[in-house]
Amino acid sequence: MKYKDKINQLISEGSQAEFLEWLQSQPEMEQVEIMRELKQLTLEFSKKMNFNIREDVPLMEQYDKKMDAYEDGILDLRLADDMMARVNEVMDNHIRKMAKANNGVREHIIYCIVNDEPNAPQMKILAQKMIALEKKENFHNPEKWKGLPEI
Repeated sequence: MKYKDKINQLISEGSQAEFLEWLQSQPEMEQVEIMRELKQLTLEFSKKMNFNIREDVPLMEQYDKKMDAYEDGILDLRLADDMMARVNEVMDNHIRKMAKANNGVREHIIYCIVNDEPNAPQMKILAQKMIALEKKENFHNPEKWKGLPEI
């Protein structure tokens, strides 16, 4: 048992508040391990004292289930954080690709508007939408649109 000595020290010399403060200062997964060790030490102590804690303390039967649920919750949050990081990374990559791909499209739009091509009115609308999207997604660079007349 990794935390046996510290748990025994806090139980014999400290207070409940000191134990809780120390417990909460540990990483979450370590907290689960500590609480499982605390249960094991409690069972060992009760056996030495000829006290059947499992019969006399009804919550002891639920203890393992609650620790498992707490541990599962921690792992679920970690998994969700990892998944969110991956989603953000994929989105960033797509935004970068979109920004690069837009160069050719942007140049074509500017060309059509500047040269008053037959599709210039539609291109103005498209340019406005693209600029609005770039601003919304925080990658708008006015320099890339500098050849575009006021629209």
